[in-house]
Amino acid sequence: MKQRKFLYHFKNVRWAKGRHETYLCYVVKRRDSATSFSLDFGHLRNKVSINTCFPGRAFLEPPADDYFYCWNTFVENHERTFKAWEGLHENSVRLSRQLRRIL
Repeated sequence: MKQRKFLYHFKNVRWAKGRHETYLCYVVKRRDSATSFSLDFGHLRNKVSINTCFPGRAFLEPPADDYFYCWNTFVENHERTFKAWEGLHENSVRLSRQLRRIL
């Protein structure tokens, strides 16, 4: 994923005007005994499925620390470090609370 796309669509602002796409970032791991290793990773954009899927672990709004993980795993960052925007942590907490109330 391009840096600009990540920073535009993943920025957790209160009013996300113009952001009408859904992204799912994923990592497929295999566990052998006490170790695990990644088999595949990537991201999907606006994919619709006829079948209902039940992921083992799903995040509707990632905690602030997960932005750093996503930046390092899914973004073509050219070894640039992720710079958190002002209010990242506070907005993550607020959005997580809203989603818990909905569910």
